[in-house]
Amino acid sequence: MDSLRAALKSSFFTIILFSLLGCSQHRADQAYVGVPGGDTSSVDSLVQGLRYIREHPAEREDERVQRFLWLDQWIQSLDESNRLTPEMGREFFLDFNSFVKDPSLGRASLETIVSRAETKLGRNVANYELYLNILKDQSIESALSYVRSIEDDGISDLHFRAQQLLNLQSNRALSESRRIGVLIPFKGEFQAYGRQVMNAVQVASNLAYSDGVEFLFRDAGETEDELLESFQKLVLEDKVAGIIGPISSAASEFVFERAQIMGVPVVSLAPRENLEMYGPYSFRSTLSLEDQIEALAKLIREKMRAKRVGILYPDSRYGWDASKIAERVFDERGVQIRQFQIYPEGATDFKNELKRMTRLDYPKLRVAELCPKRDQSADEEADRPANPNCVESLNDLPPILDFEVLLVPDFADTVGLMLPTLPFLKIYGLQVVGLSGLNSMKLVERGQQHAEGVIFTDSFDVDSASVQNRLFLEKYEELAQEKPSKLAAEAFDVSMIFVSLMRKASGATTRDQIFSGLRNLYNFPGVTGEIYADQGQLRKRARLFIVRDGKIKSFQ
Repeated sequence: MDSLRAALKSSFFTIILFSLLGCSQHRADQAYVGVPGGDTSSVDSLVQGLRYIREHPAEREDERVQRFLWLDQWIQSLDESNRLTPEMGREFFLDFNSFVKDPSLGRASLETIVSRAETKLGRNVANYELYLNILKDQSIESALSYVRSIEDDGISDLHFRAQQLLNLQSNRALSESRRIGVLIPFKGEFQAYGRQVMNAVQVASNLAYSDGVEFLFRDAGETEDELLESFQKLVLEDKVAGIIGPISSAASEFVFERAQIMGVPVVSLAPRENLEMYGPYSFRSTLSLEDQIEALAKLIREKMRAKRVGILYPDSRYGWDASKIAERVFDERGVQIRQFQIYPEGATDFKNELKRMTRLDYPKLRVAELCPKRDQSADEEADRPANPNCVESLNDLPPILDFEVLLVPDFADTVGLMLPTLPFLKIYGLQVVGLSGLNSMKLVERGQQHAEGVIFTDSFDVDSASVQNRLFLEKYEELAQEKPSKLAAEAFDVSMIFVSLMRKASGATTRDQIFSGLRNLYNFPGVTGEIYADQGQLRKRARLFIVRDGKIKSFQ
């Protein structure tokens, strides 16, 4: 029945859309439904149709393919009648991309588009998406076969990109070296972060343990052209065995795609989860949400002996990702999620959400908890069950807690504002926990005394007494004249991992040796914790921290 309803809905959409778009135009060998005629009204219909489909994205693959081919016919007709302007072409290019991405269309759907699209632009978009899909499956040569089909369409830069990729592939060669590339921004809004990474890598390079290993710094730039130029210099001219960086998500994904073609292992320092990895040569170094939530689940069950959790999370990608992972991990660990509530990203008021979690939102439904009125007759009082915990007014109702722990996966400034709401609503005895976003003194500055006892996860403990931690702190402060950040600590760890792998090779090292070493890494003792490989990716065991006496301290 559901599939029948979906089919009828799709058919109804098609009829309405094509009616909106106007008449048919017959050509010598094919009839086009919804393709414009020669008047202005038909172009107006195109504008109306585009407005509708942009405001109502399709979820079903067949609908997205249908929309793609419909727009492809319009572009072909506009081009033949010399009405396709460069501005229109660029706008339609963005529409095409929205049809095939988020999530990506399946291979069969993309192949359908390639076989049926009439414009070079349409075929190019589908061919490039096919290339990306297959690249993720580790079949480089099969992926590049689609790149070779990309032509100059006069609108997009896909043909230029394709030629760059094919040029990289033609220069792929197994090279041996003792060099590691570092891609960081030398200027722009991320310059300060780039400097932190450079200082940390220099600390690693200056250690006697690193003798014989050379780190080469290149500017990640502010444009894709600048980034590509630096990447190519590192890979083709400097012949590095691996790359550290970049530090932004977009730059990392750009490099990942090309590193897969070149067979160069890259360890990104970008903090975002769910980066497009494009194959096994792509790694990320930062602590994952899954590692953090695993640590919290273990804390809740084994140390706190608790079983019931409420989750209060922001309406953001970070919040949704964390809540989904928590739902799965907690279930596996035997922790029950009793309450879910979501609040707007960047919220400053949390009373309504917390009231819903504690049954304070509809007090009239709890009138049975009111004490008997004094003017009631004795018979009426006798009929009413005795309640030693009754209250005189609905405003005096206590919160009902069916969970022992409150997980708030957000950042310190927001959670700090939330914490005073708990005592305001008389919510006591609840353990608040969070993730690495809480590791900031903003939590204490905004939460004041209400931040006491909050527990959260992170990787770098600046106060750790371990030998490697003390050595790193001493050398970094001596070089940079400041304490190291978590980013700096991660960059130091990645640098030392590369050094360790090169020392094991005892000589010039190939990219494949570095790649194999990263995929098989086992309990590397980093300053951000033990680092190990799991299913081809770098993982860490999260550490726990707690707010005590207005300070953030390690929690064991």
